[in-house]
Amino acid sequence: MGVQNHGLRVGCAADLVIVEAETAAVAVELHPARSSVIKRGRVVAPGGRCLLPGAA
Repeated sequence: MGVQNHGLRVGCAADLVIVEAETAAVAVELHPARSSVIKRGRVVAPGGRCLLPGAA
Protein backbone atom coordinates (compact mmCIF):
# COMPACT_ATOMS: atom_id res chain seq x y z
CA MET A 1 0.00 0.00 0.00
CA GLY A 2 2.98 2.30 0.33
CA VAL A 3 1.97 3.46 3.82
CA GLN A 4 4.77 4.14 6.31
CA ASN A 5 4.60 2.46 9.75
CA HIS A 6 1.98 0.00 8.51
CA GLY A 7 2.15 -3.70 9.26
CA LEU A 8 2.50 -6.17 12.12
CA ARG A 9 5.83 -5.27 13.66
CA VAL A 10 7.24 -3.17 16.49
CA GLY A 11 6.96 0.56 15.80
CA CYS A 12 3.96 0.34 13.50
CA ALA A 13 0.70 2.10 14.28
CA ALA A 14 -1.64 -0.26 16.13
CA ASP A 15 -4.92 0.76 14.48
CA LEU A 16 -7.51 -1.99 14.32
CA VAL A 17 -11.27 -2.50 14.03
CA ILE A 18 -12.56 -5.81 15.36
CA VAL A 19 -15.78 -7.28 13.95
CA GLU A 20 -17.45 -10.68 14.16
CA ALA A 21 -17.37 -12.32 10.73
CA GLU A 22 -16.34 -15.68 9.30
CA THR A 23 -14.05 -14.08 6.70
CA ALA A 24 -12.76 -10.64 5.71
CA ALA A 25 -15.04 -10.76 2.65
CA VAL A 26 -18.09 -11.31 4.86
CA ALA A 27 -17.01 -8.40 7.09
CA VAL A 28 -16.80 -6.09 4.06
CA GLU A 29 -20.07 -7.31 2.56
CA LEU A 30 -22.27 -7.32 5.68
CA HIS A 31 -20.74 -4.47 7.74
CA PRO A 32 -21.25 -6.20 11.12
CA ALA A 33 -21.30 -4.12 14.31
CA ARG A 34 -17.86 -3.24 15.64
CA SER A 35 -16.73 -5.24 18.65
CA SER A 36 -13.86 -2.85 19.43
CA VAL A 37 -11.86 -0.06 17.83
CA ILE A 38 -8.16 0.38 18.64
CA LYS A 39 -6.17 3.48 17.68
CA ARG A 40 -2.42 3.69 18.27
CA GLY A 41 -2.63 0.69 20.58
CA ARG A 42 -5.39 2.10 22.80
CA VAL A 43 -9.00 0.93 22.86
CA VAL A 44 -11.08 3.97 21.86
CA ALA A 45 -14.42 2.24 21.29
CA PRO A 46 -14.99 -0.88 23.39
CA GLY A 47 -18.10 -2.67 22.22
CA GLY A 48 -18.26 -0.19 19.33
CA ARG A 49 -19.05 2.73 21.69
CA CYS A 50 -16.81 5.77 21.30
CA LEU A 51 -15.12 6.95 24.50
CA LEU A 52 -14.31 10.45 23.20
CA PRO A 53 -16.08 13.31 25.03
CA GLY A 54 -18.96 14.74 23.02
CA ALA A 55 -19.05 11.81 20.60
CA ALA A 56 -22.50 10.62 19.60
